[in-house]
Amino acid sequence: MTYNVHHGTDVDDRPSLDRIAEEIIASKASIVCLQEVDRRFGARSGHADQFTELTDRLAMNGHFGAAISAHGGQYGNAVLADGTIDAETVHLLPTPADSEPRNATAAVISTDLGRLHVISTHLTVGPTMGMVRRRQVTALADIAAASPLPTIVAGDFNTGARRSQLAELEQSMTHTTRAKPWSLARLGLLWGRPYGATFPVRRPKMRIDRIYVRGLRVTSCHVLSGGGSDHRPVVAEVDTR
Repeated sequence: MTYNVHHGTDVDDRPSLDRIAEEIIASKASIVCLQEVDRRFGARSGHADQFTELTDRLAMNGHFGAAISAHGGQYGNAVLADGTIDAETVHLLPTPADSEPRNATAAVISTDLGRLHVISTHLTVGPTMGMVRRRQVTALADIAAASPLPTIVAGDFNTGARRSQLAELEQSMTHTTRAKPWSLARLGLLWGRPYGATFPVRRPKMRIDRIYVRGLRVTSCHVLSGGGSDHRPVVAEVDTR
């Protein structure tokens, strides 16, 4: 699963961490990539340590990667897993000095499928930031390629431009949503709701939350209705090739 949790608030900025936890439990996801997680990051999230609260509530192991440290706390991405986390890394992504720092929070996880390299990320937002996102995607592709393990790259990419900004991941990995066999659901574009769209939550039109895999076979992928955030979560099932 990948889920931008909007610092534990829903689209109306109401506290929703309990609902987010319930959605993750209901999904039965064994690996969860989270974005916009607060750890005592100020009043907007009640100074809560959302990472610890979620790992405790879900009884999962976790690795947190801070993108920002301020207000006496931290804000960033996380990887949660049922399995053991054998290694943890935080890779800084190329970001302009006047923009919010971005990273790739990576973990090696022991699973029923063997050891997997899992990366949670959140790219720069903004209509004029396409070249920045493209450089960040290049960095992500390089990080993924450097691992000999089956790899998952998941997160909020803040773009659906797969032929330009996302091209390197599209070429080197499998986008789980597009890997799903053809179905009438793909015709959702006719109703203004592109297949696999995740944002905004109430009437999603943009496919910006994505899961990419390499060395794994995609058996299913779907977008959940969500409600705990301003994004919808994406869940994919994978198997060994």
